[in-house]
Amino acid sequence: KKRTFFGTGNGILTSNGDMFWSGTFAKYERKTIPADLILLSSAFPNGSAFIETASLDGEKNYKPRNAFGETRAFKEDIPNLKGSFKGEKPHPDLHSFDGTLIINGQIVVIRGDKQLLYRGTKLMNTDYIYGLVVYTGKNTKIMKNSEAKTPEKMSQV
Repeated sequence: KKRTFFGTGNGILTSNGDMFWSGTFAKYERKTIPADLILLSSAFPNGSAFIETASLDGEKNYKPRNAFGETRAFKEDIPNLKGSFKGEKPHPDLHSFDGTLIINGQIVVIRGDKQLLYRGTKLMNTDYIYGLVVYTGKNTKIMKNSEAKTPEKMSQV
């Protein structure tokens, strides 16, 4: 599904992840991420951010995420960005994400989850990030993952 987006200013995501639609740019300064975001830039010059995924996998170690070289300089320019995003339909696999992001004519191919910040993760040791909301509400990876059926096991005793 292809989404066209236009900069929406420095919107702050609230605790209600459904408040912003997919395709919205957001500046995020709080602790818990309320929607699945693609990391575009951060307070750090190299575009890095650190997240804690304890609510997803139980691990309390901080995991690094890095913005793309093509997007890490975007900060105050966010309201003026124009482009499109084409990505896969929402699914429960937390370690898989494929898409293509075109911002101001620059093409960024996304493979894997190293630039994805999941709903429910906590932003740690990072003052703020800018991101593109890709999934909200029931379409977030964590919600899709909770819907997935686990295989039943039966002993042969």
